Amino acid sequence: MMRRAFSLSVAISMALIVTTPSAYSAAKIGATCSKLGASIVISGQHLECKKSGTKKIWTKSARPIPSPTAVSGVEVLMTKLQETVLNQPLAYPVSGAAQISSAIVTLLTGEETGWHRHDAPLYGYILSGVLQVSYDGGVVKTYKTGDALLEAIGTYHNGQNLGSQPVRILVVNIGASGVENTVKKL
Repeated sequence: MMRRAFSLSVAISMALIVTTPSAYSAAKIGATCSKLGASIVISGQHLECKKSGTKKIWTKSARPIPSPTAVSGVEVLMTKLQETVLNQPLAYPVSGAAQISSAIVTLLTGEETGWHRHDAPLYGYILSGVLQVSYDGGVVKTYKTGDALLEAIGTYHNGQNLGSQPVRILVVNIGASGVENTVKKL
């Protein structure tokens, strides 16, 4: 009796394994998916489950998806910095309610940001490429993939992509209501 129950249990388990479709086995662009926001990599292609009309379908993802083989942990990018890249003391705006905004800035080969300044702290992280920044006063700095920085406050500067691949920068503005994140030089 025990042997028969075991055999039946194994047979049912095998049937479920063989007949249960993998959530990702049919994943390809345009195929239906079940969980919005789910993401996978199939044959080197990054796919994300998004809504299209009333259906949920796999679409090509614009951003790479972290590898499932990544090791967990914390990678410190910047810690307790008190000065900007020009050795200015960190200072927060005192007018208006605090606000934070972020963006990813992309510069193609040869593109520039144009001369501008930030009147509140700005954290930047170079996601890809090499960025050369010229500051008023003649200082020139170069930042590369993986560099984290606290940008100069109140100093005009111009960023330029002199490399052969796009520069992508995660920008986090730590400002206040009524304080512009970026002020263009006239």
